[in-house]
Amino acid sequence: MTSTGEQEKCLKSPVSTSVFSVVELKHVSIPRRLEVDENNDQLGSSGEVLPENQRHRKNSSNSIGSSLARGTTLLCYRMSDVVVSLLVLLPLTIAMWRGIWNIMDICTDPWLSILIGNTIPITLYYFQDTLKFFIHPRKMNFSLFYLISRILLVTHAFGSINQWRGAWAILDYETGLGSESALISLVLPVGVLILCKVFSNVIASPLFSGVDEATSVHDYPLHFKTPVASKWMYFLDCLWSVLVVQNLVAIAWRGLWNLTNNHLYPSNKTLSACVSLAIGTIIVIILSTLQPCYFRFMMKLKGLIRLAFFDLVTMCGFTGCVLAWRGTWDLYDIYIVFGMI
Repeated sequence: MTSTGEQEKCLKSPVSTSVFSVVELKHVSIPRRLEVDENNDQLGSSGEVLPENQRHRKNSSNSIGSSLARGTTLLCYRMSDVVVSLLVLLPLTIAMWRGIWNIMDICTDPWLSILIGNTIPITLYYFQDTLKFFIHPRKMNFSLFYLISRILLVTHAFGSINQWRGAWAILDYETGLGSESALISLVLPVGVLILCKVFSNVIASPLFSGVDEATSVHDYPLHFKTPVASKWMYFLDCLWSVLVVQNLVAIAWRGLWNLTNNHLYPSNKTLSACVSLAIGTIIVIILSTLQPCYFRFMMKLKGLIRLAFFDLVTMCGFTGCVLAWRGTWDLYDIYIVFGMI
């Protein structure tokens, strides 16, 4: 049986909450009623002092009961996050992405989307320290901070959606929608992302959920973590993180998405969407539930075997995310006709 301390360590680990991703539990707190009073462990039901052997048995029983109770509580917190991510965050996120994507399909050329989609993130990445310094609730009225920070978040989202739409649409036009194009679009970017140790960037909602906080609302992590003082190297790091890493992620998503379009009940779009969403949901639930277990297992591995296991789990998460997004997106297309809005 795993101790509660180990479970909490796994939950709080940067690997488990950001890279392995599964749902980010920032607000887990254990009720104090689950804590064992060590002084009472030495007393019997009538208040008498227990002999050493009985005291040891009672301590063991209390320890097991406490671990089970706290482990169950942590699992409930984790599963509640999964439910919120699947039923609230995922459909709302996809609705926003689909809405902006379809509007840009009507209004702009894919090449313009590429220009917009790469310029906005690069600008926000480069000036993130300046934004964090000036746009802070301690330096301005909170209402003004909230308004400006949310406008910047929406602007970043608008840029990212255009970046994905531009790369996706141009590849569809230039290379077609066939399985060969999709397979190349999947294999090559995934291979490069793994070699560059940035494969975890393929994970998205519902396996990863961020919380908007004043200290991190303008925090855009760079691949090489170059300090701002190294201006040109910092700028190159911004270019690499946006132009290479993010575009490779978008292309990898396109590959798996189009492969699913071609091979998962291609003649029945409704059935294909439902099956895709169901498989993606099952993968998300399994990964979210078993996260502490496979994290502890990974910690026991060494070298290339550990990296291979990490990439395998990330690939499973990537598959679950793409299938869940595709299923939800296609159901929107089927039941919410964009042209009628």
